[in-house]
Amino acid sequence: MLTPTDIAGKEFSKALNGYNKSEVEDFLNKVSEQVEGRTRELDYLKIQTAEMEKKIAHYQSQENSLKEALLVAQITSNDIKKKAEDEADSKIKYADAEASKIMKLAEQEAEEILSKAKRDADKNLEQAKEDYKEILNATDRLKRDYLDFKEKYQHVLREQINILDRLVVKDELTD
Repeated sequence: MLTPTDIAGKEFSKALNGYNKSEVEDFLNKVSEQVEGRTRELDYLKIQTAEMEKKIAHYQSQENSLKEALLVAQITSNDIKKKAEDEADSKIKYADAEASKIMKLAEQEAEEILSKAKRDADKNLEQAKEDYKEILNATDRLKRDYLDFKEKYQHVLREQINILDRLVVKDELTD
């Protein structure tokens, strides 16, 4: 690639009917200046392009990082959601199992209480029947004792009356 210095410093050999030297030198100076301007512009654009490429690389790196972070966040979110669902399912199953146990225990306790209450009621009923029989027997004994006492007392009274009657009769005879 030709540099502006190459163009400006270029010397041509002299020939017979050659070109006008001052025109060639003016033209070469203009070309040299334009090439120099274009070279500076090209260098500036290369620097700008390099900076833009760095920025693009930086932004692509950031984009990749953000994509990776987003992917990690999605995976983490899915994992957390799955764990939360699994934990909720586990807790629901545990709660259902505990509720079933509590219901079974409550039913068993209710059955035991009902059974005990029935046994107690049956026992109390049997005791009441026995007490009733004893009261009836005691009442019958009291009636018999009363009748026996009445009969004995009447007998004693009759004997006393007989004794009294005999005493009166003896008193009359002695008079």
